[in-house]
Amino acid sequence: MFVKHSNGTFKARLGLGPRIDAALPRLTFNTAFEPDVFHLAIANSVGIFIENARDPKMFARLPEWFRRSFDDARAFVLLPIVDESDQTVALLYGDWSHSHEPRRISQKEMSKLNEMAKELGRFFGLGQIQEMEMM
Repeated sequence: MFVKHSNGTFKARLGLGPRIDAALPRLTFNTAFEPDVFHLAIANSVGIFIENARDPKMFARLPEWFRRSFDDARAFVLLPIVDESDQTVALLYGDWSHSHEPRRISQKEMSKLNEMAKELGRFFGLGQIQEMEMM
């Protein structure tokens, strides 16, 4: 989970999986626009599913920090967490690596993930963002 900080950066604050504790400090990006999928995700209110992260067209849209940290990601999902003022305050990321067979997320499943993200947006809207920044 990436959380937006008051200085205009998104920083990974929480993660699950092998070697994530060592990777967390490197997982950060600025809100200033870059032509990549992370900036596309934070500019939208619905999630994005990348079915083939190794496709050359998609690979070109992956930021360098991501390529270094997740060089084995085959597919991934990005879910923006939007508060009641329509600001993206966090971003959920999940992937399938080379050791896991990626599967397609159906439209119905994506809809459920977007509903979950909306619920999290309500949580952040209750002033919990400052607490998440402190984690």
